[in-house]
Amino acid sequence: MKKWSVTIPIAGSVTFEVETADDASEADAIEAACAKFEEDGADDDTLEWDLLEEICEGNVCHAPVHSAFAEEIKED
Repeated sequence: MKKWSVTIPIAGSVTFEVETADDASEADAIEAACAKFEEDGADDDTLEWDLLEEICEGNVCHAPVHSAFAEEIKED
């Protein structure tokens, strides 16, 4: 029987709804979300992980999210 040490690359994303001032920018929203994650993100059920055989292959990135972004939520 063979024994293996297997390392699997993981990529993930976490989505938070945050409130900011009316004149806040996308960068402000990202900063607020990062602060929220540092406060309680480790116990948050919104963490989502995808197992991947490779994250990057040549100049192709297989990760589902490769940079931070924010979208304003419009209230009805």
